[in-house]
Amino acid sequence: YTFWVRYVRRDALYASLLADVREKTIKDYYALIAQREAYRAQWFAAWQEAGLDFLLTAPNALPAVPNGGMKKGWKVCGYSFLFNLVRHSSLLYWV
Repeated sequence: YTFWVRYVRRDALYASLLADVREKTIKDYYALIAQREAYRAQWFAAWQEAGLDFLLTAPNALPAVPNGGMKKGWKVCGYSFLFNLVRHSSLLYWV
């Protein structure tokens, strides 16, 4: 499938992502967890240095798709943002 994506569909970036998809050993799995936790610690340290109490972001609940796979998918982001604002403002009302 990687060959098909790289040479027929001409998407080298997506093919390079597919090339690394394989079953992981426990050693590989724990190495990825350690990288994630190190990044998380770095993120929270920067958060504390900036003096932030909370961070408001707009989530995107869509799965990853190949380049150009969703030409009109950006419209969902606004809906997700609005939904979360309404949800969080209603939670603040009850608190």
